[in-house]
Amino acid sequence: MGQPIEHILTAIDVGSAKTCALVAEITESGLRYRSHGIVDSLGSRKGVIVDLEKAISSIQRAVEEAEDGIGEPIERAIVLGSSGMILPEDLPETLHETPAQSMRSSTYHEAVRQLKRQLILTAMDQSEGKITEAARLLGVHSNYLHRLIRNLDLRLTLRKRNKA
Repeated sequence: MGQPIEHILTAIDVGSAKTCALVAEITESGLRYRSHGIVDSLGSRKGVIVDLEKAISSIQRAVEEAEDGIGEPIERAIVLGSSGMILPEDLPETLHETPAQSMRSSTYHEAVRQLKRQLILTAMDQSEGKITEAARLLGVHSNYLHRLIRNLDLRLTLRKRNKA
């Protein structure tokens, strides 16, 4: 195994259809995609956990897939506070020393939006601008990726990158 990755942000989303664990490294310039795990959700219906054991199993499988991608165990995931803001006390203490500028006073939804943007840009770079290949890398349908690119205002950014 290589050097442990410092300043990791892991977000887990349990949906009715899929459970996803996203791992990003917090850098001075923002979030850097590291890995993800996506599995079928068990134990939840319409966004509500109805079978805790099955939901835990789905989360564990998604986290294991993400761990395989980074080659390191994931020791913690993001904890959201009771407010709509991610506060310093909600994050691991190791992040308090050098928080990334982009994460300060960020709402949960803005942090997720930023992570989605970074994931898409990374996948588009890896696929040399090919939507179908980027969608495959992300594990989503190409139509959904087109919609995400539009909704996340990435069209202009991607055009500029393709011209460069």
